[in-house]
Amino acid sequence: MRSSFHRQLTLTAGMIVLSFLLLGCSFTSLFYNYMIRQERTALSTNASAVAAFVSAQSSLTDQMDWDTQLALSYGSNVSDTEVVLCNTEGTIVFCSCGDFYCEHVGKTLESGFLQTLADEGSVYQTGSLGGIYDEERYIYALPVRSAGEGSLLGYVAVSTQTKDMSDMMRRIISLFLLTAAVVLLITVMATALITRRQTETLRDLSRAAKQFAHGDFSARIDPEGAGEEVAELAIAFNNMAGSLEKSESLRQEFISNVSHELKTPMTTIAGFMDGMLDGTIPPERYSYYMKTVSDEVKRLNRMVRSMLDISRLKATGGEIQKSRFDVTEALGRTLLTFEQKIEAKNLDVQVNIPDRSVWVLANEDAITQVIYNLIDNGVKFAEPGTPFLLTVSTYGGKALISVADTGPTIPAEELPLVFDRFHKSDKSRSEDTSGVGLGLYIVKTILGSHGEDISVTSREGVTTFTFTLELTK
Repeated sequence: MRSSFHRQLTLTAGMIVLSFLLLGCSFTSLFYNYMIRQERTALSTNASAVAAFVSAQSSLTDQMDWDTQLALSYGSNVSDTEVVLCNTEGTIVFCSCGDFYCEHVGKTLESGFLQTLADEGSVYQTGSLGGIYDEERYIYALPVRSAGEGSLLGYVAVSTQTKDMSDMMRRIISLFLLTAAVVLLITVMATALITRRQTETLRDLSRAAKQFAHGDFSARIDPEGAGEEVAELAIAFNNMAGSLEKSESLRQEFISNVSHELKTPMTTIAGFMDGMLDGTIPPERYSYYMKTVSDEVKRLNRMVRSMLDISRLKATGGEIQKSRFDVTEALGRTLLTFEQKIEAKNLDVQVNIPDRSVWVLANEDAITQVIYNLIDNGVKFAEPGTPFLLTVSTYGGKALISVADTGPTIPAEELPLVFDRFHKSDKSRSEDTSGVGLGLYIVKTILGSHGEDISVTSREGVTTFTFTLELTK
């Protein structure tokens, strides 16, 4: 199978040859016709001048005076033509070829030629003037009439060699072919270089795609020197490769994190169960260790449920069914589910919401989960007896919902990472190990699918999460 390089090079060379062929034929035909017209015009002008000159003599015989012959010969030499004068019978009485004993003088033109000349008034043809000349010539003939009475004095024929025209056309065609060959060579070389560079980039793309098929996402394409379109393709390919490499890295990290998170509770469960089975743990301690096993099972259940929620959110592809609902009502309803946890920590809950309803356009179940995760996160890390603040406000066509708890400050370098999967903050905010590190990631994913934003600040022990929703009437 021929490569794209050879196909494109052959196509380019063929198009150039065809273009030059058509151009050469058109140019040659146009130039040849132009030269023929010019030659006819020149011969016609010279024949008319000779006829007028002879007409002034009022006679045309073989006894023409020397001055007349000299003048005709000089004019013939200047115009690079040959002139013959014939009497009324068609016998040549003068030839300007310059020979003292001219072989043309005394010969008679064909009667058909004379008849045509008499009928049409002029004759332009290519030939040997009825065998008078040995070579092909362009001939223009006119009758010569007296200046006064207009009676026929004879005929004049002016001619020039066709060889001169043929030589000129050959030189022009040779020059054209040489120019075409040089242009074709330069074009083919330039096309070969450019095409080879482009096909090299395409071959690099093919090799990189094969590496991707084997799981290696490190390959990159150098777009330098390729055509604009191919360079754009290479850049897009590199961006795709970067995204795939990042996705692969995140996948590996996700698998590693899941493995780690699953291994810890499963190891604990297996250890306690083995201890009870082999008698290491006495029966009177079964209740205590079974409670620990139960807590670990519940944590595993929460982790699996959270991962299923994430898979469900990813599977929707960003398609969210939105509806109109009152976000303050959803906030209050969700807050009631944390009554026991809030009382256990003796938190001072402060709710700052408008007197009227705040209607938003979003998926109510998804936003309820966002509020639930944020309140659950805040209650988990709040210090006992500290204020716990919930705020709803409006600004610029958006509803702003904030959840603030008072507890250890999150370090500034940790803030950009709090929404990552399985990310856990420093130990001061990780004493409660019941979390699985997916709650805030789910919050970020849900709000991202709505096209909304969420931010977090942590200063002097107060950590505040604020997200936006689209207002509606």
